Amino acid sequence: MKRTEKTFDCIAFKKAAQMAIYEEIKNMSHDEELNYFRSHAEKGLLGEWWIRRASIEREAPCCAENAIDYDAQDRAKVEKQP
Repeated sequence: MKRTEKTFDCIAFKKAAQMAIYEEIKNMSHDEELNYFRSHAEKGLLGEWWIRRASIEREAPCCAENAIDYDAQDRAKVEKQP
């Protein structure tokens, strides 16, 4: 079995990303950290999903019978796409 040369080190990339985040949040309070991660989640690739999920939890945090299965709706949208 022939081995290919490694061109990307996933572990090193992950550690570098974690260190960059640590440097940004190391002097923050707990509430500041929460706001940091929330704002980054809302601005990221899954921002629309994150915002929708957060609004659902605010409306009915403990009411599973009232919850809407947005994951199923999202899957249905993807399946309908050409």
